[in-house]
Amino acid sequence: MSVKVVGGAMGGVFLPIVIEFGVKGARVSDSIPYKWSGIVGTVIGIPTGLLPLWKNYPLTKNMKDEDKHALMAFGGANLATGLSILILDELRKRAAYTFRGELPLGAGEEGLELPPEELIKEI
Repeated sequence: MSVKVVGGAMGGVFLPIVIEFGVKGARVSDSIPYKWSGIVGTVIGIPTGLLPLWKNYPLTKNMKDEDKHALMAFGGANLATGLSILILDELRKRAAYTFRGELPLGAGEEGLELPPEELIKEI
């Protein structure tokens, strides 16, 4: 595996995540309720990850194979990360998925039914 391909894949994951942190999870607008990071990852991922599979794609027509593969790794990682952000956000909005950080912690009615010592014994 080429260093360029690995770098492209890492960059493709890195970009949407940096955007997510940079805009602090902001959505495009009230009328477009999707996260900027998901949209950017998806929009960049299509022309750089999927379209280069077409032999006569103008962007990659005269590229070396190694460079083309690195671009496709970058785009594929962008697309996968962007779509993942959009899908997880939709599931969270519909309460079909909760992040672990949102679960109540502690003993008693609001959290764990067993004290931590008893839970450790069970495990």
